[in-house]
Amino acid sequence: MVVDPLPVPVKVLHKEGLAALVQWVADDGSTGRAIIPITELKRDGVSPLTLAAGMPGGEPWSEIDGIDDVLEQEFYQRGIWEPEDMLQLSHLAQQAIQQVLVVPLKKRLLEYSKRVSRR
Repeated sequence: MVVDPLPVPVKVLHKEGLAALVQWVADDGSTGRAIIPITELKRDGVSPLTLAAGMPGGEPWSEIDGIDDVLEQEFYQRGIWEPEDMLQLSHLAQQAIQQVLVVPLKKRLLEYSKRVSRR
């Protein structure tokens, strides 16, 4: 017997015609957006299979060289979903880059320096 996966609670951001742009938070804390058929919207949420099959509702930032999934999620969590968002919210993008790339690198450099210091 095949059991349907539990529905995922979603927030409907926009409806147009027979489609809806929805946003959700996955079990791992990551945020996703997809365009799905309105008919798939149920009171208790949307099937994870429907969400996976939906058209992505955000720019795939991680396809750009040097941007990983972690930084992409930081952009999404700051509301940077589209290129227009990146242009308008560049200060938030800078904060995400700082948090994900610069701070950990600086920490590793300081830890290394303390370890190998000749003092």
